[in-house]
Amino acid sequence: MTPRKTLAALASFALLLITVPAIASAADDPCREAASQLCQGMKEGDKGYTKCMRAHTKDLSQECKAHLALQRDLEQNPACVADAQKFCPGVKAGGGRMMKCLRTHQGDLSEECKQEIGRRTGRR
Repeated sequence: MTPRKTLAALASFALLLITVPAIASAADDPCREAASQLCQGMKEGDKGYTKCMRAHTKDLSQECKAHLALQRDLEQNPACVADAQKFCPGVKAGGGRMMKCLRTHQGDLSEECKQEIGRRTGRR
């Protein structure tokens, strides 16, 4: 590889490292915009946030509703939310389906999610 191609590849990689986290953080909470309008001053994790968002269900996007359903399904396992979004995007929340899907990806899960599942199931 020529020095020019190497430099271009490194520049592209650096740009990717800067861009991906910004995209991921926006995708992590599809309810952010609705929360800022409907539940002013609240963000995910704040006391009363879930109650406020549920009170405005009819005003939420499908993506936000799905995100809230996932949050409800993983209330006992909040460290697994990102893993669930990554490995089980098409799985409908509820009925233990999400946990079953996560278990099929046990080797790929974040350490935090593995530990949380282990604590909940009694396996460490």
